[in-house]
Amino acid sequence: MRREETRRMTITAVFAAILIMQTFVPNIGYVRIIPALPAITTIPMTIAIYGTLMGPKAGLGFGLFWGITRLIIAYTQPG
Repeated sequence: MRREETRRMTITAVFAAILIMQTFVPNIGYVRIIPALPAITTIPMTIAIYGTLMGPKAGLGFGLFWGITRLIIAYTQPG
């Protein structure tokens, strides 16, 4: 049981680090081809892979985590 909890926690930490990197580093998670148009988002693929590995409830929580980080970005880096 302890080994399974450690595995789940490690996978969650790795995916959280990838998500934070994709959110905060320009042109990794949000690729802008033309500045006037909206960005192409690659983050939903990361969340889909995590949800497939960990289950739908964990995927829902991870999607909520993405929404919160995106909200922080919207308030701290407008425009």
